[in-house]
Amino acid sequence: MAKTQIYQQKDALSVYFHDMLAEPRKSPRNIAAKSPAPPEITPESTNKPSLQAESTAEKRQTEPKASESPLRLFLCQIAGIKVALPVSELNNIVHWPQQGLTQFPDQADWQLGLLSDRGQQIEVIDIGAALQATAGEQQVRPRYILLVDGRRLGIACEAIEEIASLETDAVHWREDNDPRSWFKGLLSESMHTLIDLPALLTSLDARDMA
Repeated sequence: MAKTQIYQQKDALSVYFHDMLAEPRKSPRNIAAKSPAPPEITPESTNKPSLQAESTAEKRQTEPKASESPLRLFLCQIAGIKVALPVSELNNIVHWPQQGLTQFPDQADWQLGLLSDRGQQIEVIDIGAALQATAGEQQVRPRYILLVDGRRLGIACEAIEEIASLETDAVHWREDNDPRSWFKGLLSESMHTLIDLPALLTSLDARDMA
C-alpha cells in the first residue's frame, strides 16, 4: 500500500489499521511458515458465526482443526484486560470522538451511546462487564472504537497493540465445562484472552454476565 498520500487526521487510523492487516507483525515463536493473504473486509457483510454448545461428560479443550492455523489475531486492551480478537471480525478502527457520543434514552449500562461516522449511526458498547473486569480496571478512558458486525456496532477500546499470526498450539483452549461461553482460550505467551465476539454480544444482550 502506498504511504506517500496525505490523509486527513480522521482517516489516519483507518489507513494504519489496513496497513496492519497488510503487514501483520510476527512474534519470534509460534509463527506459521507461510501466512495466508489478508482477509478482505466487507463492511456490508452480516454473517455472524453461531456458537453451538457441546454437551460432554469429559473435560476437554475445544481446539480448532489444524486447517484453521495460523490464527490472525488483533491484540488490544479493553476494560483493562488484554484481549485477542480474530481479525476477520473487525471492520475498522476509529478514534474516540472529541465531542463524545450521542446518548439515547433507556440505554443499558454497557451501552455507551451512538457514534456518527460517515453518515452512519453506530452503537458503541462497553464489553468490560461481560469480560468480568473490576471497577478499577475500567478507569482508563477509551481512546478507540473497534467497528464490528458490519460496522453496526462499536467496541470501546483503550489501547491497540498489533496483529499477530499464531499457530493453534500457541493458545490454551477453552474447556467445555467453562461457564463463560464467550471465552475461547488464552494466548500462552502474552496472556491475551481470546474471545468469541458473537457469544459475548449475546451475553451482553441477555444480561448474562456469568
